[in-house]
Amino acid sequence: MIIEKLRLVNVKSYSDSTIDFAPGINLICGDNGAGKSTIIEAIGYALFGVLPPMNKEEFIRTGQRSCTVQVWFLNGGHRYMVERTMRATGNERWIVFENDAQLDLHNRADVMPFLRDAMGIGKGVQSEKLFSQMIAIGQNEFLAPFLLPPARRTAEFNSILGVESYRKAGDALLPSQRVLEDGENKILLKMAPLAYSYEHLAELEGEYQNRVQGEREAKAAWSAAVTYAETMEQLQAAMHQRAILEEQQTALFNRLAELTKGEGDLERLQNAYEEYTALECTIGTLGEELKLRSAKVKELQKTAKLYEEAMARIQTETERFTWQQQAHQEDAQTWQEAQLQHRAAYEEALCELTAHKEDGQTAQAVYSAAENRLEQAQLLLRSASRVMDHFSRMEKARLVISTKEALLQKQRELNEQEAERTGYREAIRKLEADCLQLKERMEYLKTGMEEMACGRCPIAGVACPLGEENAGEVCTERIGQLKETIAEKQAEMGRLQHLLTDDFAQECNAHRLAMVQLAQNEVIYREEAEALEALLQGQRQYVTNAETEKLEWYLDHLKDREMESYLTWAEGVVNHYRKDAEQAEAAYRDAHSRITALEQEMQREEKELMKLKQEGEKLKQQQRQLTLLEERIAAFTAKAQSLGYERDALPQAQREYEEGLSLQQTSLIKMQQLRPSYDAFLQLSHQQKEKEQAAAQLEHCKKELAELAQQCEQLQLQTEAMGQLAQDAKEARRLVEERAQAMGKAESGRMAAKAAYETARGEAALYEEYGVKLKKKQAAIERMKDIREVLKQAGGPMAAAIRQKVSALAADTYRTVSGEGGSLVWEENFDIRLSDQFDGSLRSRRFHQLSGGEKMTAALAVRLALIETFSNLSLAFFDEPTSNLDAGRRVRLGEMIPRAVKGFDQLFFISHDDTFYSITENVIFLEKTPQGTHVRG
Repeated sequence: MIIEKLRLVNVKSYSDSTIDFAPGINLICGDNGAGKSTIIEAIGYALFGVLPPMNKEEFIRTGQRSCTVQVWFLNGGHRYMVERTMRATGNERWIVFENDAQLDLHNRADVMPFLRDAMGIGKGVQSEKLFSQMIAIGQNEFLAPFLLPPARRTAEFNSILGVESYRKAGDALLPSQRVLEDGENKILLKMAPLAYSYEHLAELEGEYQNRVQGEREAKAAWSAAVTYAETMEQLQAAMHQRAILEEQQTALFNRLAELTKGEGDLERLQNAYEEYTALECTIGTLGEELKLRSAKVKELQKTAKLYEEAMARIQTETERFTWQQQAHQEDAQTWQEAQLQHRAAYEEALCELTAHKEDGQTAQAVYSAAENRLEQAQLLLRSASRVMDHFSRMEKARLVISTKEALLQKQRELNEQEAERTGYREAIRKLEADCLQLKERMEYLKTGMEEMACGRCPIAGVACPLGEENAGEVCTERIGQLKETIAEKQAEMGRLQHLLTDDFAQECNAHRLAMVQLAQNEVIYREEAEALEALLQGQRQYVTNAETEKLEWYLDHLKDREMESYLTWAEGVVNHYRKDAEQAEAAYRDAHSRITALEQEMQREEKELMKLKQEGEKLKQQQRQLTLLEERIAAFTAKAQSLGYERDALPQAQREYEEGLSLQQTSLIKMQQLRPSYDAFLQLSHQQKEKEQAAAQLEHCKKELAELAQQCEQLQLQTEAMGQLAQDAKEARRLVEERAQAMGKAESGRMAAKAAYETARGEAALYEEYGVKLKKKQAAIERMKDIREVLKQAGGPMAAAIRQKVSALAADTYRTVSGEGGSLVWEENFDIRLSDQFDGSLRSRRFHQLSGGEKMTAALAVRLALIETFSNLSLAFFDEPTSNLDAGRRVRLGEMIPRAVKGFDQLFFISHDDTFYSITENVIFLEKTPQGTHVRG
């Protein structure tokens, strides 16, 4: 992955700046406060979703209401542009472009998964944690996690590796398991009352079939009676209907005469009717809008209420925090007093023990003196090696410094050339201004020629004294002279432009880099000379008077290439003192065994101190709980602030709702005024329709009268053919009712049997369905238990596997960087152990026992291995990695990093010194100005 470009608009000290990056190593340098760390914060904010460490008001440039970060990057043959905008109030905006086409991504839930895939980040890795804890190494944090106590160090790296997430995932599944178990119990309770129906379903089905046969027989008897009764009723109804239709025919003739009277007023009332209808639609639309506005007002009122409740809760939590903090301070003070008391007792016991060690002090003094002499000799040997290193670097720097006079002479020549080129540019600007002025004069003369051609003077506006025949000759001649002058000046401009188009800028840049290297080597030479002089002066304290004369001789002839014998002599001194130290150590051990019994008296006080230490851990736990409470108060405060922003919109919503009500009331008043005309129009329209309907009814009535006469004759014949079951329609209907009751009883019995059978069948099916669900639920419970057990036990093995992989990668990186054959192991408690050969024997050291350079190399190896393990970005940021390092260590760090990061596509170093000038492909200078940060590539 390659980050090509970054644009910052109104971000902290940046007004509108674009920064171009290159593959490989990029160095961002500048004074403190120039905005170097802001670049890392902006990239993390746009690509990895990491919020800046400060609040919005501090991240947005002073006086602005929003800021924008744009990042262009390449990965997998695709070019992406990510734009993220932060506003002081309101929601953020996040836009992604792929190959210049905007993607349909609008919020964090859409953008972050896409960016993870685009950058090749694994699904199990959090983007924010990957950036803040692995890729972007914060200022003064390069070695910090490795120097923590064991417990805090383990917690820190467990968080980075995500070990705790497995246990949390297992605990998070416990509520789901309980939900499944509750579901199993509910299914069993539902199945209990359904068991009887499932067992007696066949008996209920036989009873239902018997009831169906009885109902068929009763229905046949009822159907015969119904047919006769219906025929009798139809005959009587037809006779009655015939009389009614004759009366209706007469009434319809009268109604048609009345409806014809009001047709003239219909057109006059139509306009009022249309206006009333339009107002009715308007009121309907306003009603919908008022419902929406009313809902919005209610929602904002709820938000205001939530804001007040949140503020009250913040006050309660703050008072609780203050009370707990006071109690914690009192407990801490009591613990400190007890600790001081027992430590005083412990020191008193120690003094008593010391009084009994006089017999062993003599042997210890001899052993200590021998150890000191051996240590002084070893320091002499190491100092001699460092003297040779400093002398070698001084010789390299001296070769570069020897070119200083030539570079200064070159600087003077370049300054003279720059002055000469400045004169050329000034002459070109003057010639351009002259050409522009001459062209303006030509245009003026051409305008004058047109007026003179008409016989007028272009200046006085009167008749031209030269006459019409000679009017244009003077202007034509002058225009020709001006064209010649312009051509001469343009030729001179071309000659000067040719003098400026050469490689002077590249030559200046090359010379500037050479001067920077010269300055760096002068600093190196002075620092090495001072360090060499200090070493030479300090070596005299490492030897006794017997070796001083030999040391002085070697120091006087060191520069005459007496290096080999000088180191041989120093090694001989070390071997001599080592033998003395071994003899003194044997005597000291013999004396030490005699005072071991006296040390047992101190164990009682040590136990008391251990108890106090445990109490101290409890106090630390209380402090952590106070910190969590304080963070929760901060979260409530942020939520209350967000609710406050929404509450401010309530007055505007209320005003809009009241305006809608006013408009609705005005429309209602207008409708009331138009209502009489509207009703009159409707009445007349209705009368018109009634007239048409009455005419149609009259025709229909005539047809029905003819049909009824024919129907009566047919019905009379049907009743005579059926036989006489009853005297009249009323007696026939009574017979139908008797047979209907018999059929109803049969149907009720059949329905009851059917209902019982259908209920039993439904309950039996439900019983079987619950049985299937019960088996699935029980299987799911067993799987859930297995998954929880696996998750609880997965944290340790996963952490061990990741640690072994990181350890192997880090060991290879350490050997590559250091050039030594040592072995680096990242142990179970995340401490670094380094094993190597020293004086012919194998030695093993922990991280706190390593030298400054070894610590830096080991920490760099582990951090790079973590990046390689958790992502394939091949990208890293180092913010001020040389802080708190002396000049020698800064140089060594600059030498080791290029060897350590082979395979990385791009690195970013944030630094205010020149340590990395010699290894970088791209240098970006940031200048702090009153207007903001100025970027210089």
